[in-house]
Amino acid sequence: MSSVNRREFGEVYRGRLKPVGKKEIPVAIKTLKVGYSERQRRDFLSEASIMGQFDQPNIIRLEGVVTKSRPTMIITEFMENGALDSFLRVNNL
Repeated sequence: MSSVNRREFGEVYRGRLKPVGKKEIPVAIKTLKVGYSERQRRDFLSEASIMGQFDQPNIIRLEGVVTKSRPTMIITEFMENGALDSFLRVNNL
């Protein structure tokens, strides 16, 4: 797992996920930073809940959420071009 970016809730890492019976895929692993407040935890998990409602090719896919161990994590498909806001800024779009 390698660090990709620092975000509001914590670090974002690049990793690999090997679902049972499926091919290994690159993923982004967003962590909840140490010392979080209960509100930050709720907001973090709310983000995952919203992401999980979509199944559309133009919206990032939620692969899973880890809440039983620390750090709490959101696992999504990996966006090769990085975060949309950064991509738009760099390309003057």
